[in-house]
Amino acid sequence: FIDDNTLVYGLSGNLIVYDIKDDTIIYKVFLSESMIKTISLLNIKNCVLVSSENATIFIVDYRIGSIVDKVNLRTINNVYSIVLCNDDSLSVISSHVICDPNSREIISQNDAMTIYNIKEKKVELCVESKNNFSSFINNKTVVSFTLVNKKTIANIYQKENDEWKNNELSIEIDSEINRVKEYNVDYVIVQCYNRTMYFLNKRTFCIDFNLFIEG
Repeated sequence: FIDDNTLVYGLSGNLIVYDIKDDTIIYKVFLSESMIKTISLLNIKNCVLVSSENATIFIVDYRIGSIVDKVNLRTINNVYSIVLCNDDSLSVISSHVICDPNSREIISQNDAMTIYNIKEKKVELCVESKNNFSSFINNKTVVSFTLVNKKTIANIYQKENDEWKNNELSIEIDSEINRVKEYNVDYVIVQCYNRTMYFLNKRTFCIDFNLFIEG
């Protein structure tokens, strides 16, 4: 939702800007032959960030229905599933699959955390590992969870003087993660395959408590 009256959504490779009150499509913007994966609001006036299945990112001005800019982070065979933005217009893209361009069979499947500076049009950080999930903490801090010997280890990446530094957190979860989601200004939820939800405190970078989900 852009506002109470405007909705944007993906339909195949098109971005649809929809007027809820009048029940009409304001704009239909063709972006790509591949499917749209995610849409995020940007800290750029009247723009949304759209990622497609072929790893191309579009900045679209929804007010006039036009593409402001686009960037392809990797090859066309990579599939990205998560896009997030912070106030500095940095984006975190995670999870990709590399396929054979002819047969489309999976060659390798790995996860990645990529931080891309939209304003400067450059990749600032790219971390590849098995089962990598990431989430913004604030404008200059990202937490990343990776699988090591069947246990999940948390790493924090902090931007200092235009460089990203990595510090391993004293967090070890005895399970594989299947989702990381920002809960509110205080917590990030880490959901695991053992049906436990861990609540990571954004200020202390500690697990304050966890919940076991029955069933």
